[in-house]
Amino acid sequence: MLKNILKNSIIILLSLIASWALHYFIISNVLMRFMESSNILSISIMMISAFIFYSLAISIINKKVSEIHIDIIAILYYLVVIGLTFFKSYYSTGYINLNPLSILNDFQDHFHHALLLTISNTLIYLPLGIYIKNKTRVSNKKLFLGFLFYILLVEIIQSISHRGIFDINDIITNTLGFFIGVLCGSFVTKYSTNSYKQIAD
Repeated sequence: MLKNILKNSIIILLSLIASWALHYFIISNVLMRFMESSNILSISIMMISAFIFYSLAISIINKKVSEIHIDIIAILYYLVVIGLTFFKSYYSTGYINLNPLSILNDFQDHFHHALLLTISNTLIYLPLGIYIKNKTRVSNKKLFLGFLFYILLVEIIQSISHRGIFDINDIITNTLGFFIGVLCGSFVTKYSTNSYKQIAD
């Protein structure tokens, strides 16, 4: 028992160190491009990163993935997404952008910033797309429509509450990323099912 406690303590310590390094050298620099610094958000991201590192280490050591760990990571990750979406440090004027071609001007005027923003907006919901697809039996079409309704609601709330802007490009990139995740989840589910059938045969 003492051996297990020591092992877990070492894994937790290394996970915290890895999480701090990831945030200090990479994540904080990315966040500073889009919002003012927030200690609460930074600590939350580091804690979630540490838990992910811990879960990965335990899975590798035990050679088994814990579904409970995956569920917790998904919930914590979604909370971070909500935090990044609504609890920014600055106050927005509630601007509304309905022109999808406006992104071309952004790339022309601020190429690196626009590129980073587009990639991050596309990737942010991708993991949730994979997770939700593997957790439900809902068709891809219904998941797509459901997410489209969700992200429209998010953008409307952002604009009304002045915690962001209603941006058609955010809707497009977020939805694209989520649907790519759904397609990846479909592939993983199909591959896992086929592998199980081959083993059973």
